[in-house]
Amino acid sequence: MFLLLLILCLLLAALIMLLLVTLSVPIIKTIYLFRLVAQDSIAIVDASANATATFGVWGYCISALQASQANSIANSISRTSTFVLVLHPIACGFTFVAYLIAVYTYIQRRHVSRISVKPLPPILLFISTTFAAILSLVVFAIDAGVVGTLRKTVHDDTDGLVTLTWGNGIWVTLGAAIALVTCLFCQWRRFGCCGRHG
Repeated sequence: MFLLLLILCLLLAALIMLLLVTLSVPIIKTIYLFRLVAQDSIAIVDASANATATFGVWGYCISALQASQANSIANSISRTSTFVLVLHPIACGFTFVAYLIAVYTYIQRRHVSRISVKPLPPILLFISTTFAAILSLVVFAIDAGVVGTLRKTVHDDTDGLVTLTWGNGIWVTLGAAIALVTCLFCQWRRFGCCGRHG
């Protein structure tokens, strides 16, 4: 029963993490995939100005001080990266389905005698968690690849005037993927190792 509770906790943690990243900028402003910072300075008055564009799954937000260079870069990045970012809500959906099946399995195991327990829910749980884990790993790899590539491109194209920094959303996605892979291992131990089903 301990492993089943651990599976429930891991799935819930992964679901919350993927949901937070899915609802990142512009919905949740503190969770983002990457941030562009454009710096401009005027030597005559010894002043400088910064404009930031923060990118999430559903779009981006630009700071109150808008720079035309940051705005045009933000528009072009948003159009190209939106296509691959649609996998975030799909991974979150698979994790939600896995969590619902895990709750059902827990209730079934807790309130039904071991003789009448059906093997279908653990099998569905393993399949849905496998899809969620694979999608989460793919989403993390895509996020890291996109941000790494964009960071080099932005730095080269703007001669260092615009910098791109990694966001916390990528690492939250990695945490969710690790939780889902750990959940798969726990499921294998709980339901499949050496023919144990108890």
